[in-house]
Amino acid sequence: MAALLAGVLPLVASIFIWPLLIFTGVFAIFLALWGWRKPGSLVKGPRRWAAVVGLVCGLLQIGAVAAFGGFLWMALQRS
Repeated sequence: MAALLAGVLPLVASIFIWPLLIFTGVFAIFLALWGWRKPGSLVKGPRRWAAVVGLVCGLLQIGAVAAFGGFLWMALQRS
């Protein structure tokens, strides 16, 4: 569940915290991979879907930062 929050929250609030997307993306990926083998709760069972969504959102954050950096690099090369 922590990977889901670390992956989705920065994407929603990216207007305010866009410089931190690279750190939260890596953190979300780490949490998703770290929590994959943890046993689920007795009531709700394993929540692998939350880890998968957190992992995908973490990858999206890193991709967004890379695309923005590439865009800035190309803009600096043209001027």
